Amino acid sequence: MSISNELILSLLKGNPNKKYDRNSILNELILNYPEAYQQKKDSHNNPKRTVDEQIKNQAYRFVLENESEYKELTINRNCKPIQFHWDSENTSILTLQDMNNELVNLAALSLKGCDEKRRERLRKADKKPRKLTVTVTVYDRNPDVVAEVLLRAEGVCECCDSNAPFLRKSNKSHYLEVHHITPLSECGEDSVENSEALCPNCHREKHFG
Repeated sequence: MSISNELILSLLKGNPNKKYDRNSILNELILNYPEAYQQKKDSHNNPKRTVDEQIKNQAYRFVLENESEYKELTINRNCKPIQFHWDSENTSILTLQDMNNELVNLAALSLKGCDEKRRERLRKADKKPRKLTVTVTVYDRNPDVVAEVLLRAEGVCECCDSNAPFLRKSNKSHYLEVHHITPLSECGEDSVENSEALCPNCHREKHFG
């Protein structure tokens, strides 16, 4: 497999409504098709242009040239840099969890990359990030469940058995976070039986470990 126009099209189709520009599509190609990227690097012989720049130009040119052919392909020229994406009405709304996972994946990719290139990107990067408006679904949780679980824990994490790391400024209570064992998004109950009081470290591990 090589980084071809078909592969670029497959990436866009596989991530409908996700917005790309030259840099982000390169990152996604490297992340999702590392063997194809390595093959491109091994065969690269253009002294005037790095392989990354060559791939970005290829993807960008392909999108611009095929805007009229694929009605699902949308290009927003009002954005700087120009953004493009594949439209789909069947795609679910991107969640904050999805965005956090993507950031973690891209950071891991950055760590694997060249230190010098990363620092060069940092020197050129805008230090004021773009603002995004995100629609979030939240659950109206029962405060009695939270209270009962915290009372049951008595200031001790119910995972690692460590004392709560600090006291809340507001009421001097032990700081523990109430976590649903089966997530509410997976039809878990908002009940004492389906909840546990965790220290911040254990809570993060439950979600990201």
